[in-house]
Amino acid sequence: MKNVHFRVLWFSVLCQSLLLGCLQNHDSGHFMVLLGNPTSVTIEDLSKSAGTPPTLTYATSSFQFVKNIPISTIQPTITGSTTSLSVSPALPSGLSFDSTTGEITGMPTSKLAATSYTITASNSSGSSSYSIQISVDALNAEWESFLKAPNPDISDPTGGFDLDLSGDTLVMGMCGEDSAQTGIIQSPFTGLTSAGDDDSANGAGAAYVFRRSGTTWTLEAYLKTPNMETNDQFGCSVAISGDTIVVGARAEDSGNSAILHSPFAGLTPAGDDDTVLSAGAAYVYRRTGSTWALEAYLKAPNIDAGDQFGASVSISGDRIAVGAVQERGGLGTILQAPAPGFSGATDNDTAATSGAVYIFERTGTTWTWDAYIKAPNVETGDTFGGRIQIRGDTLLVGAANEDSGNTTILNSLGPSLTTAGDDDSLPTSGAVYVFRKTGATWAFESYLKAPNADNGDQFGVCLDLSEDGNIAVVGAYNEDSAQTTISNSLGANLTTAGDDDSALASGAVYVFRRTGSTWAFEAYLKSPNIEANDSFGRSVAISGDTIVVGAIGEDSSQTAVLHSPAIVPAPGVDDDSASNAGAAYVFRKLSSGWAFQSYLKAPNAEVSDAFGILVCIDGDLMAVAAQNDDDGLGMILNKSVNSPPTPSTDNDSVSNSGAVHIFYK
Repeated sequence: MKNVHFRVLWFSVLCQSLLLGCLQNHDSGHFMVLLGNPTSVTIEDLSKSAGTPPTLTYATSSFQFVKNIPISTIQPTITGSTTSLSVSPALPSGLSFDSTTGEITGMPTSKLAATSYTITASNSSGSSSYSIQISVDALNAEWESFLKAPNPDISDPTGGFDLDLSGDTLVMGMCGEDSAQTGIIQSPFTGLTSAGDDDSANGAGAAYVFRRSGTTWTLEAYLKTPNMETNDQFGCSVAISGDTIVVGARAEDSGNSAILHSPFAGLTPAGDDDTVLSAGAAYVYRRTGSTWALEAYLKAPNIDAGDQFGASVSISGDRIAVGAVQERGGLGTILQAPAPGFSGATDNDTAATSGAVYIFERTGTTWTWDAYIKAPNVETGDTFGGRIQIRGDTLLVGAANEDSGNTTILNSLGPSLTTAGDDDSLPTSGAVYVFRKTGATWAFESYLKAPNADNGDQFGVCLDLSEDGNIAVVGAYNEDSAQTTISNSLGANLTTAGDDDSALASGAVYVFRRTGSTWAFEAYLKSPNIEANDSFGRSVAISGDTIVVGAIGEDSSQTAVLHSPAIVPAPGVDDDSASNAGAAYVFRKLSSGWAFQSYLKAPNAEVSDAFGILVCIDGDLMAVAAQNDDDGLGMILNKSVNSPPTPSTDNDSVSNSGAVHIFYK
């Protein structure tokens, strides 16, 4: 007991001594009393032992947003006190992080692939981190620009108007343009105005090249042929791939059957041979920097009067396809180059307007003919080659006037795919053919028909292929179903007997997909406000998981763009006060199938504009043509610097001169 009292007394004296020492010590440093075994301890260590770092979590670790759509506030759950909150790297443009609460708010303004962000919560006891992933999809296309030819004239697009888009470059063909100009004009385009150009060659045609820099579009080149003449209809078809453009002139009259390259000797209005009327030609232009030059003049090896070689064109890298919709060959075979003796004098001209497609390939700067392709069930009037699309080694060919009553896909040749054996019970129901090149040889791959094929549907009047060649989109603008929903599988509604034909020429679009070498039906697209004579499916285009469809007969005076989940007014409820103003519809592929995404209208929508006559898409850019737009100013309007045109402010002084509207996701 005495020992215990001694210990207490000793500890008491020690504490008093230490206390007096502290009071007398003027040193501001920390003073520690060590009891027990000596250790290294600081005030900070003692502070930490008194608390714990905060924890922070969000409801999920992955967020998917849509560009230009405000997000719902994202709030974290925080346990413990915090002195600071931070995020690294900085959030995507348009989104804000509250360093006090950890909330994420705002509206993303740019597309973003899935990116990881680390949120860190800290206090004096330490910190903890939580990782989230954010992606921003560009789904909703908004109006960006209004493109016009600088020399608009009445009815320039009449008889043939075409459009194509590749990256930041758009080419527009107008086969009714009347200038007798015979060379390429580039900036500053002196004299290229409605009043200043030379309109002495009616229907000669022209092509215009526009280019985008940032969000601004400008005219880059005005293309004409060196042998330009009246009624050549140059520009009736156009296509672009990177720095190469091909333009068709379906009514060009030369009897030449050879391909010409620079210096194009004799290729002038006076020097060319105009002995084969409307034989047709195609011209290849190539860009170096921002300068365009003619690279080749293409003709069919079996050229004949009236063939209209160049009525359709398509290009993929170093490969060009040219359609001759009026070609008369009666043999349903494919000819590979060099095919000795194949000429206009020796070919079999027994099937008028059956149509054909020619393939050309480039090595360096030299183009050569590669193949002559016909439908295996070739017949008079089929118009095989009216629309074509080539992607890599795959060629898609439309024959909108094909007459077969077949409603199934044929992935191999057989008796029903011959001139004698096919069933011609549905006049102009239409068909689409797929051909594929293996090694040096082109061969038939598949024959596509609508599952609900009917008289006059004209399935194949327009078409497109995905970049990889595995998805085909086909329009049938005279299809009659009143259905307003999308079918992602076959059913009774998609049969000739079972579909609802109560909306004449309302139109439809069909999607097919290839697996290996086998094609199958994937979807049937209709607009949510479909009505008789809308001509939905007059034009189609696909890029990635997005399809655009034009409907030139749509009658709404609406001038705003609508996006899902906004409701497009239903048939009978929508505003049909602008007859044939036209519209375009955007569809998107989801995991559950194809779905409606957007309803596009021209900001200056007016009666008979035919907005949607042509559509094209490349990535996040979409272009929609209005063939009968009447604006006469010949100006380009960019949203970044100009207000969009409106029905009350645009200049309607040049009837049916045509225009293109650009939309950007």
